[in-house]
Amino acid sequence: MMNSVLSISSAVRSKEISATEATHAALARIGAHNDALNAFVHLDVEAALRQAKRIDDCIRQGQDPGLLAGVPVGVKDLENCAGMPTRKGSLLYANAAPATTDSIHCARLRAAGAVFLVRRRRRNSEWTQSRQPAPPV
Repeated sequence: MMNSVLSISSAVRSKEISATEATHAALARIGAHNDALNAFVHLDVEAALRQAKRIDDCIRQGQDPGLLAGVPVGVKDLENCAGMPTRKGSLLYANAAPATTDSIHCARLRAAGAVFLVRRRRRNSEWTQSRQPAPPV
């Protein structure tokens, strides 16, 4: 299992694995652990697989897919990510429509070839609690 941005991107760019395979592997880990961790508020499998396929097609055609080629990423539920709702961890935005544009951060990640899988839950939000371990200090 590849577990670093560099190892995934290098493997995808060198055709050792495809972006689609990397995406399926990440989705499998999310499926296996999210019930226990409650870390994600939105998962868009179809859009992620479409993004991964575009990266695979780009590589097959000899084009540069970007430095983050095929790296699966999750975006905190505070950043606009086109196609995903931004709920900001609040009941006030519970019925938010999907964003139509990316924040500057997401736009740069997308341009670099990252594959957006999920919206990450805000830690300790007033809406629901994540069971993610706290980051080390």
